Amino acid sequence: MKKIVSLIAALLVISGCTNSASGYVKPEEQINNPNKAFNRKKVKNSNAKYVESLQTFALDFYKEVYTKDKNQVFSPLSIATCFSMLYDGANGETKEELADLLNYDDSFNHLEEIQNMLLDCAINSPANKAYLDVSQSLWSKGVDTFKEDYIKKMTDYYYAELFERVDFTGNAAELIADYINHKTNDFLNVKPESFRFNVNTEFVLLNTIYLKSPWAIADLFDKTNNFDSKFFGQNGESTVTFMSGKVEDGEFFKKDTYRIASLDYKYGIKLNILLPDENANYDEILSNRDALNALLNVNALTGYQQNDISWILPKFKVKNGYDLKEPLLKMGLTDNTFDQPDLSAMTNLTDLYISYVTHEAGMEINNEGVEAAAYTQITVQTKAAMPKKSELFRVDHPFAYSITNENGYPLFMGVINQL
Repeated sequence: MKKIVSLIAALLVISGCTNSASGYVKPEEQINNPNKAFNRKKVKNSNAKYVESLQTFALDFYKEVYTKDKNQVFSPLSIATCFSMLYDGANGETKEELADLLNYDDSFNHLEEIQNMLLDCAINSPANKAYLDVSQSLWSKGVDTFKEDYIKKMTDYYYAELFERVDFTGNAAELIADYINHKTNDFLNVKPESFRFNVNTEFVLLNTIYLKSPWAIADLFDKTNNFDSKFFGQNGESTVTFMSGKVEDGEFFKKDTYRIASLDYKYGIKLNILLPDENANYDEILSNRDALNALLNVNALTGYQQNDISWILPKFKVKNGYDLKEPLLKMGLTDNTFDQPDLSAMTNLTDLYISYVTHEAGMEINNEGVEAAAYTQITVQTKAAMPKKSELFRVDHPFAYSITNENGYPLFMGVINQL
């Protein structure tokens, strides 16, 4: 926790607008945009259409990655925000496809909503041991890679940091891994090998999110009440550690084949659980869009019942990495967006393509509360010149020859049959 407090204190340091990654300053020592304040109230209430756009994105992505064979964790907010940065640098068909992916339309101003969301997600309360932050950054090989209008949009609305002169063939992987680990309190323990950069890498768009919070009810899950028991998964049973605690006047929602209940963390953050009935088809319910939509809208559900709730909750820790291209293609993006993106609102560079889109997330639920982190990265490269075909021409047997001048006169001619 000491590390978190020192990190947060450093987040409030006022500094310049760009960094040179060759003279890299660690993120906990220098944060580039001083306008983002922690524990600041939202400018306005979030537009319901913007929240709906995020929820729809979350459900669409869940559908593409869900499998009953393994655990999953991802951050819809991280992925959507990072691709919104790409959207704001795009034009033409690329921008239209990204608008469809993100469910953007004229019913809300996405820039104002993102700024509002980032302020709402800026929590630093050492007294309550609660911390939440969503951060953006731009990393470019060159200087003046990004257009001024794009940089202004990124700094004013996304509170983004800009790092220039990044050596993508040198120490960039170490720097970006270090940056992510500092932003996420080393929770993901990201390694430099996670990144694939080369001489053609021009820039990277990066988002990080980090959350740590105790339960709203102190000592809700006292460790002395922990016990080991069976967890009956879809692929067999296992022995895990369960926590137990009681919430008075707790609210829960019940349908024919499942229930939804919530547990509170600090600052209105909730853990919401969608629990199929024991005799129900788990796979069918856990992939049901209506049930999942209810899970994302617990505050708007009608028919909540109120009662004391005795919770038996397993402790768990889960971590996943994703190559985002395949699920995003299934969600509506086309190969053209990756292979020939129109990023003319972002940069004057041409012959660009999106080489990698990656996401990593982790979460731990335990007696103390929750700790979770994620990052999303979009890597953009210039297309390498097509290599010329190499023809093997090995002169190791008899051959004829000639020597001519510029007009084609046959000055010499002959044959070599033996050397």
